[in-house]
Amino acid sequence: LESMGYASGMESAEGQGEGVGVLAEALVQPGLNFYSSGHGPDALLMDLSGNVLHRWHKPIDRIWPEKDVEFAYFRKARLFADGVVLVIFEGLGLAALDAESNVLWTYDRPAHHDVHQAPDGSFYALDRNAHVVPELHPDRPLADDGIVFLEADGTIRGRVSLLDGLISAEAVPGARAWILAQIASGKQLEEDTIEKYADQLAENPDLLAKIDYIGDCLHTNSVRRIGPEFAAANEGLEEGWYLVSIREINLLAAFEVSDDYRTATARWLLRGGWSKQHEAVPLPDGRIMLFDNLGQTTDGNGRRSRVIDIDPASGEILHSIEGVGDVDFMSLVGGSCQRLPHGNTLVIESTRGSAFEVTPDGELAWSFHNPHRAGEDEELIAFLPDVIRVPEAFVRSWLPESDAGPDADAGQDAGTDR
Repeated sequence: LESMGYASGMESAEGQGEGVGVLAEALVQPGLNFYSSGHGPDALLMDLSGNVLHRWHKPIDRIWPEKDVEFAYFRKARLFADGVVLVIFEGLGLAALDAESNVLWTYDRPAHHDVHQAPDGSFYALDRNAHVVPELHPDRPLADDGIVFLEADGTIRGRVSLLDGLISAEAVPGARAWILAQIASGKQLEEDTIEKYADQLAENPDLLAKIDYIGDCLHTNSVRRIGPEFAAANEGLEEGWYLVSIREINLLAAFEVSDDYRTATARWLLRGGWSKQHEAVPLPDGRIMLFDNLGQTTDGNGRRSRVIDIDPASGEILHSIEGVGDVDFMSLVGGSCQRLPHGNTLVIESTRGSAFEVTPDGELAWSFHNPHRAGEDEELIAFLPDVIRVPEAFVRSWLPESDAGPDADAGQDAGTDR
């Protein structure tokens, strides 16, 4: 439960483009693009034309040789102005690398999905701690998602349990019933699966241990500290609380964290017309932007993804980006979004390995298709966790001018770690 991850690739690469497809210079937000990919433990910085300017590379066995993991990629990577990146090996750990991919510090616990820097220079990230919670299930371990708080050098400041914060007596009521309903639904799905595949399970009883639709009852997948502008625009939401996206129960929640970083209490909950969402972003104008994985219903009763802006007071969807041109968005899992300074929105379809920049009027300003491949025969397009647009000035303090050419690559140790 603690080490649950995402596949390195999920969809066929056949017929998929590679690299930058559209670059409308009059519409695009200027800057560089920082991304990681399911093909390997790499983070890359590229210009708008797709030229790689810098690469960070660090296999997990060069960080934690004792971990029995054959392969892991950066599920999330964050770039900072000094060239340091924080990288998450999903469910396995978090590491800080300098611009030359040297390890600065590590957090050797099951970090997952998201990490950010706080205003004081410290960091906060999601992690997991699997254990039995008797009031939710008498004997099955549950993945207790939490927020871990780290000093600037990686020293642990504290950790809070989001599961405890949702079901505590002081929390806003409602979450406990939703979690119990999710556990009951998982139990039914397990029973149906065991019945459906009875013959196969009889031949290979070890497969029974792999059937668990109960343990991951939250699947928290993003966390953001609420800033002053968002708080000022929303009564009942306070600066310094933490907004999280909880996928399995289609929930957005805001938590107040104690001063000693030991407890969290859910103070605000919201569910609405979205489903299995990722990347809940509190915007300065008071809205919440969300990658809604399965909330859009098509004419054929299928499901598609979209990026929506939500009114936190009512849950009303104020704006929806459902595709660009004749392309519908779709990412069964994963997915991300970024509102850019000029008002454009960067949309990332993780499972399709694609990213699109869309103007407020729905025009396509930029598109990118992951050129990296996954699978035993490289038959899959590599999972694309995120693409983040950063200003060029953000990297100029450490990125030499010589690294800004079309064929530039990472520091000296990148090749030695292959």
